[in-house]
Amino acid sequence: MYNSDHCRLRKIGIKNGVHPEAEYGGAISASGNEYCLFEDIFICGMMRYGINVGGGSSNCDNILRRVVARWEYCTTAQPRAAITVYGGSQGTPPCENILLQNCIVIDGNSASGSTFTGGFSVPHETSNVHRYGCISLNNGGYGFHSSEDELSHDNTNTHCVVWDSGNGMWWRHLASGTSGAYNCTFEDTGPAGSSDAGRGSIYECEAKDNVFINCNAANMTASGNVTSNRGDFTYIIRSPIAGKGATIEKKMGVTGTLYGENGYNLLQDGTNEQADENLWPWPYEDKIKELFTEVNAPPSGYGLSPLDNDTTRGFCAGGDFFEYSDGVPVRNTLTRYIWEYYSGNPMPVLYDAPTGLGAVAAETEISLSWTEIYKMESGFRIERKTDIGGTYEQIADVGADVISYNDTGLAMETTYYYRIKAYNSMFESDYSNETHAKTGYILNPPTSFRLSDDSSMLCWYYNPSDVPGYDAAGFKIERVEGSILSPEITEIKLADPAKLYYEDTGCVSGINYYYRIRAYNDKADSIFSDWVGPVTILSIGDAEEPAPDSPAPPVSSPAASSSNSGGGGGGGCFIATAAYGTPMAEQVKIFKKIRDEYLLNSKSGRAFIGLYYGCSVPIADYISKRNWLRKIVCILLEPIIFTAGQID
Repeated sequence: MYNSDHCRLRKIGIKNGVHPEAEYGGAISASGNEYCLFEDIFICGMMRYGINVGGGSSNCDNILRRVVARWEYCTTAQPRAAITVYGGSQGTPPCENILLQNCIVIDGNSASGSTFTGGFSVPHETSNVHRYGCISLNNGGYGFHSSEDELSHDNTNTHCVVWDSGNGMWWRHLASGTSGAYNCTFEDTGPAGSSDAGRGSIYECEAKDNVFINCNAANMTASGNVTSNRGDFTYIIRSPIAGKGATIEKKMGVTGTLYGENGYNLLQDGTNEQADENLWPWPYEDKIKELFTEVNAPPSGYGLSPLDNDTTRGFCAGGDFFEYSDGVPVRNTLTRYIWEYYSGNPMPVLYDAPTGLGAVAAETEISLSWTEIYKMESGFRIERKTDIGGTYEQIADVGADVISYNDTGLAMETTYYYRIKAYNSMFESDYSNETHAKTGYILNPPTSFRLSDDSSMLCWYYNPSDVPGYDAAGFKIERVEGSILSPEITEIKLADPAKLYYEDTGCVSGINYYYRIRAYNDKADSIFSDWVGPVTILSIGDAEEPAPDSPAPPVSSPAASSSNSGGGGGGGCFIATAAYGTPMAEQVKIFKKIRDEYLLNSKSGRAFIGLYYGCSVPIADYISKRNWLRKIVCILLEPIIFTAGQID
C-alpha cells in the first residue's frame, strides 16, 4: 500500500503473505501514507515484518487497531518483528503520529541462529509513535524494541504487557522529549547478569508506574515503579496493584475512526472515563484461530529460519472445547488463552449469550423467560422494539440469577420483539436469540416432552387453545451436545402441528445430547419445555448379543439410551403413533405390548418386526401429515386393539 491517504483496511486475514525469496517482504507494507487505518487484521506466516508502516517515505497519522500477528519464519538474518513502525534515516521524510491500539503479537516461532527483534519494533527515526493496550505474549526476542537512534523522540508505551517474551522492552538513547513506558507490566524479562542493563527493560527513558516481575533491568524502582511476584497476578492483563502496571479490558479508539476523527483516541490513557466498550471477547477470534491453526509449514529450498513450524502451538493448541473440574464445557479461544495464560484460573468473564428467550402474551403484557449460561453476571439488560425492522431500546435492567421478566402496560393487538444480554463489571455478553409475541394472543407450549418408553424418539403432547387462529404452526426443538450450558445450539424446525414425535438421525455415537421444545407460529413463540437428557446414541456393537434362546431385538434407528428414560422391548410403533398423534396414547401402548409379549417370542414374529421397522418410518411420516388418513388408519387398527383386549 503506497502513497495513499484516508484509506481503511479492515477485517483482513493473511497467511503466508510473501514469497520465500522476498527477503525484506512483509504481509502488509505501507509506505507514503497519511490518515490510513489498519483495523481487525490478523497475520501469520512467512514474513520479515508482518505489518510494516513506514520506510523511506513519509508516513503520518496512521492507526493500527486490533492487529493480531504471529511470526513464523523467513529467509533473512536481518532483524525482524511481527509489527513494525519503520522510520527512515536523517534527512528522509518523517514517520510520525502513529497509533497502535490493542495490538497483539503472540506465540512467535523460534528463529534460531538469527536476530529476532521480537513482537513490536520501531527502527530508525520516528516520532510520536504511541502504543496503547498492546500485548507481546510468548515470543522470542524483545516484546517491544526501539533502535538506538537519537533522532527518535516522543515514543511511548502505555498500559502494555510483555509476558514470556525474551528481553521485554529495549528503548535507549532516544532524543529528548517524553519517551518511555507508563503503566506497563514486564514479566521475567532480561537474562540474569546481563552486561547491558537496557536489554531487560528500558534505559535512559522515562519509566513510571510500571510493574516488574522477576526482571533484571534498569529503572525498575524509579518514578513510582514497583517490583512484584508472579504469585500476585491472577490475570496478566489485569494488574493487581492499584495505579501500577497494565490493565487491558476496554477498546482503545472508536471502531472505524481515522487519526483525528471524533473518538479516534478514546481510552488512550487506559482509563474507563471516556468510553466503555469492552475489548473482550476478541473480535473475530474464531476466524483468527481457524486461520492460525491451518498447516503453514516452511517450504524447502529457501534457507528459511526456522526450518519447521507447528501451527497448533500456543492458543491454537488443543481442541475447540475443554472442561473445567465441574464438567462444564467451555470454548478454547484466544480470549480465554490470554486471560488464563499464567494462573489457569477460570476467566471471570461472561460472554456467551443467554439462550432460550421466549415470550408469552396476555392482553396487555408479555412474560419473558430465558436460560443463563454462566453465573457470573451482575444482571441482564432487556431490549424491545415494535417493528421487525425497527431499532431496539433498553426497557429494563434486572439483577443476577433473574431468568424472567413481565413487560406490562402494553398496547393491545401489537407485536413486540425482544432480545437480552448479560453483563458484569467487565464484560457484556452477545445478544440472546430474538423472540416476539402479540398482545391479546396466547400460544400454548407443548407439554409432557420426554423420550418415548422405548427410548427411540422424542415425544410430546400439544393441546391448542379453542380460540381459532391460536394454534401452533409447528414446533422448534433445540439440541445441544455435552451439556445444557453449551452455547452451540442446533435448531430442528418441524412445520407440522400434528406431528407429536421426532426421531433424531443427526447424532453421533457416544455423545450426550440434550433437547427442549417450544411451539411457534407467525405471531409468537411459546416458552420452552424443560431439558430432556442426557440421550446417548449407541453405535453398532454397544449392545450385547442376545443369548441363543432369547428374543432378538427389533431393528430401530436410532438406538438410544437415557439416564432418565424408561425401558422397553424395542423401537417405536411408528404407524400407530402417527395415527393416534402421540406415543403415549393407550392404543399405542397396546401395540407395544403385542410386540414385546407375543411377536418377539417367535421367529416368524421377529421376522415380521424386522420387516416392519425397515419400511414403517416413511409410511408413518406420510400418515402423520394427513388428518383424513390418520382417521382411516385408526379405524383399521381398532379390530386389532379389540382382539388384544379380549386376550387380556
